[in-house]
Amino acid sequence: QSIPESVSSIGDYAFANCSALWTVTFQGAAAPSIAAAAFSGITARCHVPEYASSWASTVNKNYGGTLTWSIGSGVCGTSANWFLGFDGTLTISGTGNMYNYSSANSYGWYSVREQVKSVVISEGITSISDYAFYGCSNLTSVSIADSVTKIGTGTYTGYSYGHCFYDCTSLTQITITKNVREIAYSAFSGCHNLTTINVASGNTAF
Repeated sequence: QSIPESVSSIGDYAFANCSALWTVTFQGAAAPSIAAAAFSGITARCHVPEYASSWASTVNKNYGGTLTWSIGSGVCGTSANWFLGFDGTLTISGTGNMYNYSSANSYGWYSVREQVKSVVISEGITSISDYAFYGCSNLTSVSIADSVTKIGTGTYTGYSYGHCFYDCTSLTQITITKNVREIAYSAFSGCHNLTTINVASGNTAF
C-alpha cells in the first residue's frame, strides 16, 4: 500500500484487520497524523522517505497493530534482501550469496550509509559482498551468521580487493564466525579503530 504525499491524516481503524497488507510505503517527507488504532490487527513493514526527518516522533509506534519502521529496504541478492530500521540496524536476510558489488555506490543503502549503526547478517546468507558496507562510518556492531563462508570475493575490481568494510571508522571489534573460510584482501581497509578480531571456536581456517 502506497500512501501519497497528499494524505495528511489516517483515521482510526482505516486499515484495521487488512490481513493481506504486509508493506506500507509513505511518500511524503512530512508525517501525516495517524490515529492510535489506524493499523489495528495487522503486522506490516512501514517505509518512509530517507530524507524524512520529521518522522522521528512517529516511527516505532504500532498504531494498534505490529509495525516495523524502516528508512529503506530492497533486494541485495538473488534470494537476499536488506532492511534498514530507524534504529540504524541494517539486516541482510534470505539465502545464498549477496550480489557482488563492483563499486561503493552500487549497494542499495549507499545514500543512507551514515545512518547504519549495526549490521546483522542473518542465517542463510553465505557471502558478504565486496563494498557491502563501504563508508558506513557510524557502524559499531556486526553480527555474522554461521552460514557465512566468505567475506568478499577477493576478485580484482580495478584498484581494490574486497573493501567490504572499507572506512568503517567506528568499528572496533568483529567476530569471524566458525564457517568463514575466505576473507578478501582489504576487506577491513581503512578501519583505523578496529583493534580486535575474534575468531569463533571451531574455525579451522584462521
